[in-house]
Amino acid sequence: SIPEKFIIGIACQIERISLVVSEYMGHGQAVSLLSPRVLQAFLWPVHNVFLSIWILWILVCTYLGSMVSMSQTLLFGAKRTNTPLGRLFLEEILPAARAVESLCEQHQTISVRMSGLALMPMMILCDVANGVVG
Repeated sequence: SIPEKFIIGIACQIERISLVVSEYMGHGQAVSLLSPRVLQAFLWPVHNVFLSIWILWILVCTYLGSMVSMSQTLLFGAKRTNTPLGRLFLEEILPAARAVESLCEQHQTISVRMSGLALMPMMILCDVANGVVG
């Protein structure tokens, strides 16, 4: 999708700038106003924020797509849509909920943890819905 490519493209450019800074400015080949370490200390968290936005985008699109599929199944029936609710929960909703849970683990960067916390209400809704359906 275009927004996903745009977000990843920006993150790649930031990483490329960070590598250029470390390679040329770090060895004294270029003169800069800022220390290369200071510039990289700024660029690395910005890069992580864009990766977190990318993760959020993927998970929100997964949830929205699953919601559309569930709505179609509820309106038209599982035989017509060929997607039973149980399979939707097992293949899409529950793995996405577990992914959100893993985003909040201690080893993740702060921007990734914040993404997980932003999606935590959706994870709780998925677990409650699975309890009702399952």
